[in-house]
Amino acid sequence: MMQMFSTGVARDRFNELRREALNGHEILVRDSKQNNSPLISIISTDLLDAMTEKFPFSPEWLRDEDGSFTVSLKEIDIIGYGDTKEDASEVLATVAMEYAEAYFDELSFYMSSMVNRGSHYPYLRRIARCQGDLAKVMKVLGV
Repeated sequence: MMQMFSTGVARDRFNELRREALNGHEILVRDSKQNNSPLISIISTDLLDAMTEKFPFSPEWLRDEDGSFTVSLKEIDIIGYGDTKEDASEVLATVAMEYAEAYFDELSFYMSSMVNRGSHYPYLRRIARCQGDLAKVMKVLGV
């Protein structure tokens, strides 16, 4: 069973709870001053990385009439294009990094029901974890 703590207890026992999270446990934290406040999880980054790896990208390639290439990612609704597959891959990776940055800068907007792009979160998290390394992003995208 997952352990649940108030924010005050979690603050006082943070080092202990951090060790528990590093050992694979998810720690739940709730604001005890607000009834029905949403839960917050403390979870190992390695565990979260392993979970988001279960969201692979499936690039789809098209060769245009002029011989150029277009590659799309339906998972996050973006495309890249270029004269060569390498060019299209680099454009796609650059667009993906820019989208991930905008997404996490305005997370509440993208997660809102009005925009409804919450399903992009695990994919964009994988991109953001590459920390701007174009080659790593291209590898994650499978291009």
